[in-house]
Amino acid sequence: MGDAELAGANPADARSAGLAYVPEERMRDGVVPAFTVAQNLLLVENRNRSYSRLGFLRTRAIAVIARS
Repeated sequence: MGDAELAGANPADARSAGLAYVPEERMRDGVVPAFTVAQNLLLVENRNRSYSRLGFLRTRAIAVIARS
C-alpha cells in the first residue's frame, strides 16, 4: 500500500496492495450469475490459503466465508 508502484502489475499484486475493481454493472460484469456465492468467491480468491490446502479445496471454510 502507500507508495507502491502498480503500473503494469498483475491483478493479484493490485489486490495485495489493497486495490479493488467494482464494475458499474456488478451483476453483469462482476459475477457469474449461474455460480453459487462460494464459486464466485473462488474466482477471485482461488490462491487464498484459507480456501485450499495441498491442492485440495477446503469446502467447509469456503462455505463459512460464503455464508458470511
